[in-house]
Amino acid sequence: MKLLLITGEENSSKEISLLKEMLDEHEFSLHVRKPKFSEVELNNWINNFKSEHHNRMIVHGSNGFNLEANISGVHKRSTDQWEEGKYISAACHSFDEVINDTDKTKYTILSPIKNSISKKGYKSKFNTDDLVSFFQRNEAQTIALGGITPESISEMKPIGFSGVALCGAIWEANDPINELKKAINECQE
Repeated sequence: MKLLLITGEENSSKEISLLKEMLDEHEFSLHVRKPKFSEVELNNWINNFKSEHHNRMIVHGSNGFNLEANISGVHKRSTDQWEEGKYISAACHSFDEVINDTDKTKYTILSPIKNSISKKGYKSKFNTDDLVSFFQRNEAQTIALGGITPESISEMKPIGFSGVALCGAIWEANDPINELKKAINECQE
């Protein structure tokens, strides 16, 4: 299964330090979600990392189009307007959005699959039977987001997800690096 790690929304030197170590030691895609950053701030943040890690970064929002770094792509947030051929992934919160966005991106991210860890009170609207039924009828490359932990990754593949995205399970853990290692191991099984 594909593994995505989503950054926290705020700037943090601790997050940067942890990400440098994670990117050096492990293979995963990094979704850079910094909605309050200007284009200049985003460029500066990305330049904290080795250039060989830039091609594993997907930046959320249209301010990712004009970056100096050679990033992997741009993620369309639900509030962004479509720009044909520009987005690598898209945020989806319903089956209809997945169907509409599948042909326009490499993959979609459907959320929240479970109750969110990082966004308190953000509850899942999906049940397992509906998810399984949807993926039996659609071959969308879809990533599960929302409440996913290393322990719940094994539940996602039989449902039909092609990968998982983690945020709160990593950043709110006592040992984020160990949690990421557990998630990577689960994705490889």
